Amino acid sequence: MKTFISFVLLSVVPLLVSCNGVAGSSTVTGQSAGAGGVQDRAEIPFLKKLGVDLDQVTWLTDKPFSPFDKENEEKVFSFSGTQQKALLEGALHYDLGEDNKEGSYCLTAVRQLPGDYTLAVLHVAFGDVGDDQLAVYDSEGRMTDFVQAGSWFPSKVRDQDATGQPVDMMTMTQGHVRMTGDSDFEVVTTRSYLPCKEVDYELQPAGDAEWTEERCIQYSVDDVGHILYVDTKVRSTGSPTPLPQLQTDFGTLYCQPMSDLTRFDRLNDLVARADVVSDMAQDGESSHSAMRLMSEFYEKTPQELLAWMAANKGSRNHLLPFFKNLFDDGWVSTEVLAKNIGMMKDAAARKYVERLTAPWMQNNDE
Repeated sequence: MKTFISFVLLSVVPLLVSCNGVAGSSTVTGQSAGAGGVQDRAEIPFLKKLGVDLDQVTWLTDKPFSPFDKENEEKVFSFSGTQQKALLEGALHYDLGEDNKEGSYCLTAVRQLPGDYTLAVLHVAFGDVGDDQLAVYDSEGRMTDFVQAGSWFPSKVRDQDATGQPVDMMTMTQGHVRMTGDSDFEVVTTRSYLPCKEVDYELQPAGDAEWTEERCIQYSVDDVGHILYVDTKVRSTGSPTPLPQLQTDFGTLYCQPMSDLTRFDRLNDLVARADVVSDMAQDGESSHSAMRLMSEFYEKTPQELLAWMAANKGSRNHLLPFFKNLFDDGWVSTEVLAKNIGMMKDAAARKYVERLTAPWMQNNDE
């Protein structure tokens, strides 16, 4: 691909085509004209106005799509700085942590939705790593919602025996998105455990999978352009090794739409759970997972998170230590915090958050 490292998938385990009980019941239509209907890709005015060449990207259908599939590797449009700012400002605030937010953004696929909305598949690369994301835009190009989809790049991890020695088995993980209706789509992650061999320092499948698990997150876009979480379906063959429960719980929150503000309450409950508290006390991954989510929340919905902090005072606020660490550990600058507090419309809430954060401001200014 043009703006991030081009990976060639040498061998792919066949993916399960779809999940049981797909979201919605409507049929995926082709390109048709008409008010509020699905239009031809050349007729997405806000993208055309920004100079985005849709001939360079894939049109989403009910066929599974990943930018890492061989046929899609060159189907990518690299954003200029102006295009990136215009299309992503609602999801990534570039005055937050600019030193570690210098990523390469690409548009890899689009789909026109009913109601003059557009679903866009984005890829952001930071060095050798990257994430795939989905965003919905209205007819003026304003982002109405956004959801993280993790990394769809095929990951291959060689297994080890009880003594730590590598064995000729690996776990392979990969992802894709597909339309399941005119306003419905699903994001699928597939894990497979299979024999492997090393060829030119590259792990390659060497036989049929012992087990495969397909985890499908189903979404629908409503009539105001919000992405609605519908369901998660899991289908498997063989006996998959389960993912750690904490990894699943934090991962579920990470894949919730930006517009779903219940994420704050759900993370608040999760970090107070006994097994999470125990994991944090032992320097487990839970602390980093919670901080990553708090960073996501603040970058994408700063006003909403500040309002939540003002509304959840005292001992019921389990997110406060993580919120404080955003600034103490340099995830977000206190200058940005002060600016966002000043933008709060509720005067009483603003004064409370000012008092709450005043010691942090002083400590970080010293």
